[in-house]
Amino acid sequence: MRRSAQTGVLTIVFLATAGALHGQPSQNKLVVTSEVFSTRFVNRQTFVGNVQAVRQAVIGSAVEGRVKAVHVERGDVVFGPKSSESGVREPGQVLVEVETEALQIELQAARIQLQLAEQASEELNVSLPLEIKLAEARVEEMAARLKFSENEFNRLQKISATAISPAELEQARSQYLADTQLRIQAEGTLETLRATRDLKLKQAAARCAAARQEILRLEDQERKHHIRASFDGYIVNKTVEVGAWLSRGQPVVEIVELSSVDFSFSVPQEFIGDLQETFADQKLASQIEVRVDGYREPLQGRLVAVIPQLDTRTRMISVVARVANPQVGQQPVLKPGMLGKATMTVGVPREMNVVSTDAIVLGGPEPVLFKVVPVEKGMSVVSVPVKLGNKIGTWVEVSGDLKPGDQIVVQGNERLQSNDLVVVTRNQSKRPEFGDLATSDAK
Repeated sequence: MRRSAQTGVLTIVFLATAGALHGQPSQNKLVVTSEVFSTRFVNRQTFVGNVQAVRQAVIGSAVEGRVKAVHVERGDVVFGPKSSESGVREPGQVLVEVETEALQIELQAARIQLQLAEQASEELNVSLPLEIKLAEARVEEMAARLKFSENEFNRLQKISATAISPAELEQARSQYLADTQLRIQAEGTLETLRATRDLKLKQAAARCAAARQEILRLEDQERKHHIRASFDGYIVNKTVEVGAWLSRGQPVVEIVELSSVDFSFSVPQEFIGDLQETFADQKLASQIEVRVDGYREPLQGRLVAVIPQLDTRTRMISVVARVANPQVGQQPVLKPGMLGKATMTVGVPREMNVVSTDAIVLGGPEPVLFKVVPVEKGMSVVSVPVKLGNKIGTWVEVSGDLKPGDQIVVQGNERLQSNDLVVVTRNQSKRPEFGDLATSDAK
């Protein structure tokens, strides 16, 4: 870019010589022109970041007890739960075992209690119908005895004045009243048995269910004494050994999943709008090139997250790309914490106008360039204010009253003013070497 306040001696000599050769009047200024080119712009930027595990978990103990066995060491590959071909969910690999002797005794006692509860339930199922039948028979017996005592009391009452004594009549009356109460008692017992039959059966079933739940609880406790891997990964840390006492919640091992990894990097706030466009475009989001220090080959990544929170100190936003982790010697190449760089397209490709940086004149309130236009007396120039965009080598993006193919001054523009007459001594239009695909300078 040229500044109007600076005039090189060589330029003055060149313009003077050119004017003499062409025989132009002194008011016509000699200039060299170039063309406004249109190109497809892809803003590729490179950002520094680091490798992170997709999943990383510290596996703790859900129970307390003494460590019986440790089946893994640091660096070992472990396997999490799997679904078999039959659809059965198989548990993950056992990492650490905790002693279960006391728990086995409790479990055996609970199973015995379940047997007793089930036997009591079976007994009720058999005995309750029999008790009801006996109560029904008792009611019928009491009804017959009541009928007999009632008839006897009525008979004695009729002959009480002549044939029997008052004591015999009172005895018959007492027997009648006693049989009445016995019948009421028998009917009450029968109703009680009928009314409580279902309740007693439900209570027996509930006792069986409670015993089963106790067994399930103890079996769950037993399973928790076998600490298992929750997903496929690698052991990166182990904190217990055989014989150690574990407390509930105490860390045992740390596992990281490395079949694929996340590459996390920070992007300046100025790119957020374009970054959202990239994230929304599935094709662009899957074209992230990741290079990690220590591994020569570039890796293909896919944008998976733009964290919606800026760092208030750096004004940067975190971005995460998912990368398949290559295996070398049955070991993953990428490890959490490794440094690298991610190169990605920021924003969707677009068409833009570019000019040579020599065409831009600075020093005024805004950048300008001079566009050559035909007039009656030959060629003239008009000053065109422009806004500058991305810089690509010796070319710069401009926006203003320009269109592709316009001729602009690239030499001799230091002292030009709008409407000056010019003589074009040479046109050095040459399409930019980046052709139809421009990439801005990394920031």
